Parts: sequence; structure tokens; C-alpha cells
Amino acid sequence: MRKCVLAVELALMIAAGPVFADGDCKDLCNAEFYTTATAADVQHLLDQGVDLNARDDVGKSALHWIATAKPEVISTLLEAGANVNSKDQWDRTPLHFVAASGSVENIRLLLDAGAEVNAKTSNDWTPIHGAAKFGSEDQIMVLLEAGADAGARTEMGESAFAFGVGNEKIAGTDALKMLEDSQ
Repeated sequence: MRKCVLAVELALMIAAGPVFADGDCKDLCNAEFYTTATAADVQHLLDQGVDLNARDDVGKSALHWIATAKPEVISTLLEAGANVNSKDQWDRTPLHFVAASGSVENIRLLLDAGAEVNAKTSNDWTPIHGAAKFGSEDQIMVLLEAGADAGARTEMGESAFAFGVGNEKIAGTDALKMLEDSQ
């Protein structure tokens, strides 16, 4: 049941329009902000004393909201000391979100900054599960190259391959074949 709730929440977050956070993180925890923000915009907020590791009401930090941000925006947050492995109340890290809906470059930025490629959520999803369900072949491949466990199973026993079978973006690709071979 928790798996379904988390999958629906992630799907809604990815497909949703503007989302604004409550709590202590309202300035940097705003999905719409990152669609147009520049590194200078982020630096301005940081110079104003905004806490880049503040959390919203479900424990997400600024890095949880940056899936579609420009790479230089993510770099600014990382260089300022954002916690690349921060977890929300369901133990999701920024990499879980970026792997499912961000660019390969953004995935690499997080990995290069020390993001845990096999971090598990409270229901044992790893970033490769989100990439297989919602992402592209390139997203899956960069995670595999970084050491993602393609055979990891959720608490319900589901593999990344099981999620990938329903993702039209990776049908017939080498990435899907690699996930299948890891079964």
C-alpha cells in the first residue's frame, strides 16, 4: 500500500504544475522557481540568508525540488553546502527525484557530489526504480554506470525491470535488457 501511495505522489509531483512548499523552506522549495531560476537567483537568496538545508512540511530540502533545474543552479546549491543525501519523511533523497524526472547531467552532478546511488526509501525503492518507471534509457544507464543495483527489490518484491516494462520510453532498449538480465 505504501508503495502505491509513494508512486502516486511521485507521479503527481512530476506531472503537477506549480507546487509551493510550506514550512521553513518556502523560498527554495518551490518547483516553479526552478523552471526559470538562474545560479544568480539562487545565490541572491543564499546571500539573503535563506537556509539551503531547511525542510518543507514533508522533510524535503531544496535539492529535492531541483529535478528540472539548470545544472548551474544545482551546482550553486551543492557548492553552498546543500546536503546531497538529505532524506524526506519517506527517506527519499534528491537523487530519487532527479533519476525519475531530471536530466542525465543533473543525475551526474548529484552523483559526483556524493549522492548514494543505491539509497533506499522507506519502501525500499532506489533511484533505479524511479528511473525505470518514469525515466529514459540514458537516465538508467548513467545510474548503472555509477553502480546502481539493477537487481534491487522493493519491499513488495518489485524490481526495476518490473517497473521498466510499463515505461514506453525504454521499450526495446539496451537499458531494459540490462534490467531484465539482472533478475
